[in-house]
Amino acid sequence: MNTTRQQLAQIIAEKSLHIQDVQGLAKEIAAYLMDQNQTNILDSLIRDIIAYRIKNGIVEASTISAHNLSPKDIDDIKSILKTEYPKLKSLMIDQVQDSNEIGGVKLNLPDKQLDLTVRSRLNKFKQFTVNNGGA
Repeated sequence: MNTTRQQLAQIIAEKSLHIQDVQGLAKEIAAYLMDQNQTNILDSLIRDIIAYRIKNGIVEASTISAHNLSPKDIDDIKSILKTEYPKLKSLMIDQVQDSNEIGGVKLNLPDKQLDLTVRSRLNKFKQFTVNNGGA
């Protein structure tokens, strides 16, 4: 019996909720896909797993900012995400510092991105002025 990609994604997503050895799970998935000659579905499979987890209230996000975010910043992000994902049960936020950022924060979610960095705002302003005859 062949397992569909969506069925496989559901099995993996469910299993990921109850294990601590993430690297072991990744190796199992890789071995399965190689054995079944289905490594070409990996990107789609990952999207399906993420969609399943979101549907079940599990959201993983990453932030990119020039400096560490304050507890208030994290609380504000959590508030935004609770509004965006009403079924939210579990939220994991990975913070990444990027010295190339001037200020602000970029929030990467599995299915969207919110860019509130100073660089993004400056780029939008630059495009606006170029498109409207300059400043």
